[in-house]
Amino acid sequence: MGKLKRRREEKNFGLVFVGLLVLIFLAFANLKAFFQNKKLRKEVDESLKKLEMLRTQKEKLEKELERGKKESFWEEKAREQGYQKEGEEPMIIKIK
Repeated sequence: MGKLKRRREEKNFGLVFVGLLVLIFLAFANLKAFFQNKKLRKEVDESLKKLEMLRTQKEKLEKELERGKKESFWEEKAREQGYQKEGEEPMIIKIK
């Protein structure tokens, strides 16, 4: 009867040992997944910030493009370069 009891104890010890190994493996796998998830969340947050910045930049460029389509914009730029409309005479104002 002693050998039978010893075999059961050995079998139970083996099961407990295997169970502990499985638990340790699962704990490490869980930690690895946790840190990977954290890293991916950080990357997503950075990507969302970059996306928002690019959207803002796109809106700004679209406004500039619309402004550039207007004739008044080009007239202003031409006048800055010294051009004038036909029939206009330049006026020189001296400031003392």
